[in-house]
Amino acid sequence: MHAQTALILATANPLVAAAPAPLELPLLVPIANRPLLFHLIDDLVGAGMRRVVVGAPPVALLQLRTAGIDRETWTTDLRFWIVAERADPVRAIAAAHADGALDDGPFVLHPADCRQRGVALRQPPDEGPAADALLFVAEAEDDVPMPALASDAATPRARWQPPPRHRLTGVQVLGPAALGAARELTDELDGAIGIERLVDRMADSGGHVATMPVDDWWRYGGRIDDLLDENRRVLAEIEHSVDPASLVDSTTHGAVVVHPSARLVSTLVRGPVVIGAGAELTDAYVGPYTAIGAGAVVQGTEVENSIIDAGARLRHVGLRLEASVIGRDAEIVRDFRLPRALHLWVGDRARIALS
Repeated sequence: MHAQTALILATANPLVAAAPAPLELPLLVPIANRPLLFHLIDDLVGAGMRRVVVGAPPVALLQLRTAGIDRETWTTDLRFWIVAERADPVRAIAAAHADGALDDGPFVLHPADCRQRGVALRQPPDEGPAADALLFVAEAEDDVPMPALASDAATPRARWQPPPRHRLTGVQVLGPAALGAARELTDELDGAIGIERLVDRMADSGGHVATMPVDDWWRYGGRIDDLLDENRRVLAEIEHSVDPASLVDSTTHGAVVVHPSARLVSTLVRGPVVIGAGAELTDAYVGPYTAIGAGAVVQGTEVENSIIDAGARLRHVGLRLEASVIGRDAEIVRDFRLPRALHLWVGDRARIALS
């Protein structure tokens, strides 16, 4: 089973929706100054996918274009397909096939809230009988969010279960038999339909189901630590690239990437760090594993191991920011007027820790 098509499914993530997260749309969360979805497409193109279909609600597709996906260049046929915001994977597969987003061949199903690198997304030809479904599983850890198996009163629990102490990663390679099984289940059942029920149906029809354990796997579960973990992993792989014209009385150490249009004045940067287009840093210290987005302003402030999204403004914060995620166009400033007090404008489910 050699898949050359991938469906990235960007429907609502119940893990994220229930968490006090700074960002809830997984495909747009910033990792090393690029939306997570862009990294997923990189991974899939590297795995040999000739077509990548992004299935997302209309608002998400509009936000992707705002984020510049149309300006990216990939050696693949990139397509967009509108999917219901809370469609389960089985119903999404059936709908994508009916709409022509998927053809009759095998395909990779990849959720938009995880990354799986370092493994072949196409079944090796020398590993026994060809599988109709290849399901990737990871060892379950208490502090790592994992996809839950779908089960409710209208949808009895499936017979298929992952190997002991393992859970589905959410990434699968599915053969043509999955398309017919998904269509049958969609017609027969109410409520959410999990992949495990699709596997049951394929097995009942004589299909061969295989599992493959993976180690190099990450999932965004709506926590700041999730973002910072993947941000560190990506930054650890960057190569130094700094135009001296961007530096004024400034110094960089280690792997640092500075966009040619950024400007650093009296600033010290210790990599790995990436600084986006048009960013302005003055009298600042930027420590390892930090990503500073396009147009961000950092003045008189120290920051490390953090994500500063595009357009954010940090001015004379007074304390070093560590292990922080500052959202797009957010502003953190020190007001020197008396009387001294905290003046906050805080969005839904934000988290502020003072020390």
